[in-house]
Amino acid sequence: MIRKANLEDLDELIKLYRGSIKKMISKKISQWDHEYPNKEVLKKDILAQNYYVFFDQDEIIGGVTIDENIDTAYKNIKWKNNCFYTIHRLVVKHNKWGIGIGKKLMFFAEELAKKNNKKSLRLDTYFDNTIANSFYIGLEYKFKGKILLKEHKKFYYCYEKMIK
Repeated sequence: MIRKANLEDLDELIKLYRGSIKKMISKKISQWDHEYPNKEVLKKDILAQNYYVFFDQDEIIGGVTIDENIDTAYKNIKWKNNCFYTIHRLVVKHNKWGIGIGKKLMFFAEELAKKNNKKSLRLDTYFDNTIANSFYIGLEYKFKGKILLKEHKKFYYCYEKMIK
């Protein structure tokens, strides 16, 4: 089941991200680290009512931010339209990868976009995150280009999916 997150979820979400970051690092994926995503970023998403959690039997096992915010670096990408939602910080509990939780969150984002008359979903993921890149391509997201978001990082791939 998916619902909007609340501040009581914050500590559990931090544990969720930390576990996934450890697994990402073990797989040589350097997208996230001990600095990001952090409690302040997630708290801001929750207070803006843009963060959604996937839970099963009262345990949060996934989460995602869905909003209209974009980094200024996105302006250099040739997007198909300007009526969109952006996906940020999609996470699934480290021991639940590969069982469809991420897909359910992404399908939820598509339905939310349709409900709110958005024409596309946008997102970015780090170049070395081969798991996420394959995941988004498998969900029919189209590669739109690459951007630099952080000084100490390399580039991020940008994707867009038109909503039907």
